Amino acid sequence: MKRIIIGALLASVCLSQSVVSVDAKTKPKKKAVTQVDRDQNKIPDSWQRKYHLGYGKTVATADRDRDRLTNLQEYQLQLNPTKKDTDDDRLADGQEDADRDRVTNQQEYLAKLNPLKKDSDQDGISDAAEDQDVDNLTTEEEFIVGTQPIQADSDRDGLKDGEEDRDKDQLNNEDEFELGSDPTHADSDHDGVRDDQEDADQDGVQNSQEIKRMTIKLTNMNKQKFEWRYSSEHHRNVLRIKDEIGLKDIATLRERLTLTASMTKEELLVQVTQALQLPTPIKSLQVEVKFVNGHEMESEDESSDDDGQSDDSGDDDESDDDSDDQGDDHGSHGEND
Repeated sequence: MKRIIIGALLASVCLSQSVVSVDAKTKPKKKAVTQVDRDQNKIPDSWQRKYHLGYGKTVATADRDRDRLTNLQEYQLQLNPTKKDTDDDRLADGQEDADRDRVTNQQEYLAKLNPLKKDSDQDGISDAAEDQDVDNLTTEEEFIVGTQPIQADSDRDGLKDGEEDRDKDQLNNEDEFELGSDPTHADSDHDGVRDDQEDADQDGVQNSQEIKRMTIKLTNMNKQKFEWRYSSEHHRNVLRIKDEIGLKDIATLRERLTLTASMTKEELLVQVTQALQLPTPIKSLQVEVKFVNGHEMESEDESSDDDGQSDDSGDDDESDDDSDDQGDDHGSHGEND
């Protein structure tokens, strides 16, 4: 009796497996759904019918709900083209930030970026922090000052957008972002003091008098060279040094210099010479400075050697290759996500 029962169970299992196998083989495959776009406007006809948008190529560029997104853009973002605020959060669809990269949907389209990706070109820099037109302003900063993120000189006046001074406070747009002030208001903190006259880092020097770039090139009588390059740009302080002479306390040279845009070339040379604490007579000294307010100074002191020949102390390529980069990154306005 047991043998009969076991045999029946085995037969039942085999039969069920064969049925499953047959069902799997005979199950029809799903066909890919083809979106019909008879008017060739890149929007499926079915989507146009759903929202009663009509037909024709002009449908794609229309903005029926006036949310500053076209019907095509609304389709790409899967929003309602007949409703200004699809999710009822009191933000118009164009002002939403679908990918949360601090650039709105509308702004992303204006900047030719993908509003569904934080890093459209996948280069490790968020869309907000990109500088597509290389004008020293990020995408986010361009929209704050009202310039074009894909055009380096939006008003075509010969100045890059970063070099413009929108609020006329003697600080250009790039430097205002660098200092943390508002480039659209001459007195960002409303304290009665204009931004250029403030002292953001509390070092006793007004913002406009801060050093933006400085280069010192020195050659002693033994033809040993010293080169010191400092820059405070693009949200970074960078110091590069090449020292064949062995000068002391070079790392703190910047703090020992108290320069102003109003000083003479002779005063500039005297202060640099004193700050360097030179142990021996010098053959040549060259100093170049650019201040935040745009003022530039260049001064040189050169002595002839015994043969009456002057030594060329400038060797930019060599100094760049052999220099020590002591950059101090103080952060970015276009934060990478």
